[in-house]
Amino acid sequence: MVLLKSGERFLGIRLGYRVLAKLLAHLKQASLLVGLTAGVSIVSIFAVFGKSSSLRSIDVKVESEREKCWQGENVRHKVKLKNNLRRPQVVDRFLASCGCSTIEMDGQQANGPVEIPALGSIELDVTVQTAGRIGMFVPTVGYQLKGQRVQSAEYFRLPVYVLREINLVPSSIRFSFDESSDPNRAVSTLVELSDNVGDGQSTIIVKENAKFEVAIKSNRFDRVGGDNMRNHCSVSVTTFGSHWQERSASDYLEFTITPESSEKSLAKTIRLPVFVSFDRLVTTSPKSVCVEINNKEPLKERIAFLSRGEKVTLSIVRMPSFVEGVFTEEGGISVCELTIDLRGTSESTEIMSFMVNDRQIDVPLVILK
Repeated sequence: MVLLKSGERFLGIRLGYRVLAKLLAHLKQASLLVGLTAGVSIVSIFAVFGKSSSLRSIDVKVESEREKCWQGENVRHKVKLKNNLRRPQVVDRFLASCGCSTIEMDGQQANGPVEIPALGSIELDVTVQTAGRIGMFVPTVGYQLKGQRVQSAEYFRLPVYVLREINLVPSSIRFSFDESSDPNRAVSTLVELSDNVGDGQSTIIVKENAKFEVAIKSNRFDRVGGDNMRNHCSVSVTTFGSHWQERSASDYLEFTITPESSEKSLAKTIRLPVFVSFDRLVTTSPKSVCVEINNKEPLKERIAFLSRGEKVTLSIVRMPSFVEGVFTEEGGISVCELTIDLRGTSESTEIMSFMVNDRQIDVPLVILK
């Protein structure tokens, strides 16, 4: 055992403290280095995991049939769901923001559960109905993964711009000719461009800068005014009786409406049916009824409706208050039996109106003293 003097002991203590201090310093630096290394490792790990978590486990790709459509048309969307994980994922159910969207898979309504293979994908067909919609319409469709709450379901948007529905007024054209009239006589009607305003009424419009074209595919129409009109709302359609050989016939005109600011794919073609009929030549015998005032008893007269042997349908449209009419049939000829009570009447000329099939015939009633 070595004994040290007091000064030496003090020096030894100081040296020991210095060694201990250096040792502690080295340990502190080592700890700091380890801590930094661990910290860098932890940051790196978080960075890696953070980068992984920022990637969606499912990618959604939407291909829309079109970006604009006419009101009431259906728009289809192709939707692809791609699984980014190296394990399968299960979609419990598919969700839609409203009843306007129909989700199908392989031609049938898409119902869960549906498995998306690892790094694989599935395809959906989504059909959006635009009835009652105007302007920008953005329905949403989503999916809920297995074990996921409804509140955490993923949704994606299917925007489409809906153009106001445009119709033609009237919805069909009817031309009527009299068999006794000049076959070269022209008959015209006016067709107007209109839109539905949603309150049961139609308004003539020039919205969407509509270009209004008329396609003539029949030689029965000699003139169609206003072809290739821009910002006009009506067109006159004309035909001639000589162009229709049948007693009743039909044809059609094609009206094409294109929003000038939109692509050609939005051109809307409306077929307007045209119906033509020839009134049966019906005459009356006599052409007019002439009676003298008699204050004693009612008079009896008769009017025969001659229709070249064809049966007609008769009804009374208008009759003077002192005249009663009853229809009978004699030998295939329709007859109206008249009872005329002239008591209290004065000299005048009245009109008796009859509806023969779909045509009105007026027969004068001349009252003399």
